[in-house]
Amino acid sequence: MRVKKIITHIVVYVLFVLAVIGVCLAVKTQGEKKKTSKNVAVDTEKTSTEKVTKTETKTETETETETEPEPETKEPVDPADEYLETVKFANEDEYVDCINDRYEQAGTEDDTDMTETENNLDEVSNQNFDLGDVDTDDLSDDDSFESFDKHKYDMLSSVDYTYSKFDKTSEINAEAGFLVDLDSLDILYAKNGLEKRAPASTTKLLTALTVLEFLDLDEEVLVGKEQEFVAADASACGIKEGEKYTVYELLNGMLLCSGNDAAYTLAYYTGLRVYDRLENSEIYEYNTDTRDGEYAPECDDTNVYAADSNEAKKYIDECVKYMNKNAEEMGCVNVNFETPDGYDTEGQYVTAIDLARIGVMAKNNIVISDICASTSYYDKSLDVTWQTTNELMNKNGEFYNKKVDGLKTGSTGEAGKCFVGSASDNNNKFISVVLGSDQNGRWNDSNYLLNAGFKYMNK
Repeated sequence: MRVKKIITHIVVYVLFVLAVIGVCLAVKTQGEKKKTSKNVAVDTEKTSTEKVTKTETKTETETETETEPEPETKEPVDPADEYLETVKFANEDEYVDCINDRYEQAGTEDDTDMTETENNLDEVSNQNFDLGDVDTDDLSDDDSFESFDKHKYDMLSSVDYTYSKFDKTSEINAEAGFLVDLDSLDILYAKNGLEKRAPASTTKLLTALTVLEFLDLDEEVLVGKEQEFVAADASACGIKEGEKYTVYELLNGMLLCSGNDAAYTLAYYTGLRVYDRLENSEIYEYNTDTRDGEYAPECDDTNVYAADSNEAKKYIDECVKYMNKNAEEMGCVNVNFETPDGYDTEGQYVTAIDLARIGVMAKNNIVISDICASTSYYDKSLDVTWQTTNELMNKNGEFYNKKVDGLKTGSTGEAGKCFVGSASDNNNKFISVVLGSDQNGRWNDSNYLLNAGFKYMNK
């Protein structure tokens, strides 16, 4: 009985131990399941986060790619093309043909001293500088047209001074003078730069710039009653009323031998174009965007030919108004033109500094530059050779300067002797202005300014 009781206790004990072991195993298994489930949840969350992050990054990258346009590749601008955009109606082939004709007409090399056309295809630039003047204390080696703002005119108490970057003790004898580097626009010399002076025939540089905006070089025009406005004692190239001439011929007559008669005929026909543009006239059909169509009727049309002086005066005045508009757009602030030839007229004036600006623009114009660089032009219509009035280009004269290649003389009783000059060597180009001088003085003063400029820049 006792043995049976012991066995029963043993069995109960074993069962108890087994139960405890079973409970422990169950608890352990449940814990592992929870841990595994938690890890899976964490891994899932991590994976989801990574996917979202990658998606956002990809979206941002795509957005940045979409918002950043590819840089445009700009083709270089050909200087000749840029020039043709500036001189609005001058076709390159027509210009070259005219130049070639002129070379054939000019005769031997002894009769003329012309530059190669292709050497004058300089890029038209320096269009947006501001001219003005300041007191000499405000000038430095870095001063150029850009720094001469218009408001600085108010700083001047007097325009009677001389500023020079080279010889401080020297002064030209002319009433006013100016010298500027054509490329850098550095001002090297200024005497009475703001003094109002009569412009004389230096006006014709602005006339030529205006003409070339409206007229083709090979266009023929008929000389009319506009000639009645040419003063009896004015310089003339000898064109005749009722005769036809090309615009290119008249430009040579106006710029080389300073023909006031050529200036008035060019101004009349330019004024016609100005008037028609302003009034949107239906007389002429011309697409200014494509440059297609006929801009004007034949030159012998009675609607164009100046049959009386009143009609001529109307259109000449339109040209002069546009000349003043051109000068203003160039930045000139102290000029007023009343005639296309610069003959003495009340209320007509220019300053040396503003005339220098016009000279820079004229020199950067291939047509004007080429004509003014010539010493003569043979006109077959008149069977006459027009000689330049620029004594600095006269190889047989006492004032000859081999570096001088233009530009325009002027002479009236009120203006005195004037000259806008241009000169260049392999390194430098200059524009000079001399106003209110005498016959020999303008050449001496111009040579002094130009030679001093080369010496200063090449030292």
